[in-house]
Amino acid sequence: DSVLALQALAAYQSLHNGDLTDLTVTITKNNNLETHQVDVSQIPNDIMVEVKGSGCLVVQAVVSYSVENAQESTAMSLDVSTCRNCSDDCQVYNFNACVAYNLQGRESNMAIIEVNLVTGYTPNKEDLRSYVNENIKQYEVEGSQVIFYLNSLNASLTCVYFRAIQVAVIENPKKGTVKAYDYYEPELFVGE
Repeated sequence: DSVLALQALAAYQSLHNGDLTDLTVTITKNNNLETHQVDVSQIPNDIMVEVKGSGCLVVQAVVSYSVENAQESTAMSLDVSTCRNCSDDCQVYNFNACVAYNLQGRESNMAIIEVNLVTGYTPNKEDLRSYVNENIKQYEVEGSQVIFYLNSLNASLTCVYFRAIQVAVIENPKKGTVKAYDYYEPELFVGE
């Protein structure tokens, strides 16, 4: 982990252009209870805060970004299947996802399988408990999202199966998604 952190810092430093931007915020008795925001348009950017006067001040920096049209990696393959009519219970569907690492003779780092179920469904937690084993370290459930943490992936399929139970009838439900990625190299991902 330390080596990865040092590599990230070195990459950041190589991108840093050293330009300084001068942004000033003046706080007076008339506006001291208001939130003051300054947008910094160029990233990366060094931010230096200089304060004069007395009182309390909170400075917060927030960086938001997104990668449009990120390309899936061929390093992994993902197969997802669902079956709504596999049981007599119309409020249950079976979910199955299998992922493999396609780089011949290699294993991935720690990997994640992130499952976002169809709106109105929740995972059957009894099914999930059986997946903590030597390769699947743990899982987390937050509402209709299930995240599986895997030690690694190789050419053999690693599969997760569980039942999803309908807890609310939604008229136009948001479709479910599945994404598998390398925890330390998130650009190595595949999704459905």
